[in-house]
Amino acid sequence: MMMRHLAWAGVSAFLAVCLIPSCQTIYTSDPGPADLALQPARPDHLAEVMTSAFCGQCHPAMYAEHKQNTHGRAFTDSEPRLATGRFSHGDCIRCHTPRPIFETGIGMNPMIRHHNWEEGNTCMTCHWRPDFDYSQFQGGAECTVAFHPDVGEVEACAACHRNHGTPYQWEKAPTGKVAGTTCMSCHMQGVIRPVAIGEEPRLVKSHVFPGSRSESQLRKAYEYDVRLEADAVVVRVSNHGTGHNLPTELKQRSVESLIIVKDVDGQELYRSRMVFRDPYKRPYGLHLLVNTQIPAGDFREHRVPLKVAAGTVQTELHFKLYFPIEDNHPELARQLERRVIPFDEVQPSEEEVLTDPEVKIVLPEGVDDPTEVSAANLVDFVKLPIGTTEVPIPLGSTAEDITKLVDLFMFPVPQAQVEA
Repeated sequence: MMMRHLAWAGVSAFLAVCLIPSCQTIYTSDPGPADLALQPARPDHLAEVMTSAFCGQCHPAMYAEHKQNTHGRAFTDSEPRLATGRFSHGDCIRCHTPRPIFETGIGMNPMIRHHNWEEGNTCMTCHWRPDFDYSQFQGGAECTVAFHPDVGEVEACAACHRNHGTPYQWEKAPTGKVAGTTCMSCHMQGVIRPVAIGEEPRLVKSHVFPGSRSESQLRKAYEYDVRLEADAVVVRVSNHGTGHNLPTELKQRSVESLIIVKDVDGQELYRSRMVFRDPYKRPYGLHLLVNTQIPAGDFREHRVPLKVAAGTVQTELHFKLYFPIEDNHPELARQLERRVIPFDEVQPSEEEVLTDPEVKIVLPEGVDDPTEVSAANLVDFVKLPIGTTEVPIPLGSTAEDITKLVDLFMFPVPQAQVEA
């Protein structure tokens, strides 16, 4: 009997997907709103509606993309689990297994969902609206009124992404808010395809959400220039293709410029590294580690003196998904650029070679093998001498002071908000 029920369920699903145009709902008679209102509540159906798989019955392409993007894998993906100590840090879990963002409202972090964690962010995380009864929702034509109209707004994305400052960066970026771009401009590009099964293809939004893991997306973000200037080599890294800082969002991200000077025989003489990132910091107090991210529309120059008359300069640009990690880690680092430039007849410079500290892992007592230490713990073992800066709190009552105080309420440091 059980096998017959399962077989009939499979046939029913096949017929619903393959024979019903535009995924229209099957009714014994065509119901109007009054008929639907008379239907009894179905808690089991409501639970199914809240899953992404329910939406996937009519929207298979979007569902497939969602299953593979960083939202759909927000809980199961190895990288966020690595960065959060398997979600043991703070309230990270709220945005990795969230209830609908419009349930708590714009500007508020979502509440944690205590079931189906493996789904990460679901379709309903972003599309759900508080004034719609989903207990009898069947899809089809209902989709035109069932979902929140503000789903694509920057403030909707900011419900979670504000925690890492990216919406605040977008507010200030010349390529961001003032240029009329939104998160969707870069991360939800248009594709021609049916919205649902049986519909004619048209322009819709992709749900791939390419970011720093996409090399093609990453290469759109920057320009890289290398030049020799008398007795120095100068590397310029420009953030020209984003609406936020480079890198942005997660604090384990880094962009690193490496310059290696070699003699005429190819032997390394010295090297210099410049790291661009938002450093790890405790969210208390007003003394913070210096942020070296490159703001949108801005650039940074890495200048290294040539202390020999002839040789070669090797320059590299690395993007790291997790800092600290070695330059050529097979999973967590990517080399974006590499140039080799010979030089001769240079008047050797007497300038000092400046460099950010090289990552050197000092293992805790009793651990001899670096492979025994999770990369998520490396920041606890790598002691980098990084300077600090103080967050200024305006004390006046001018319009400029008030604007700065309001801005501090979006600043991701609780003590700064308290002082403001």
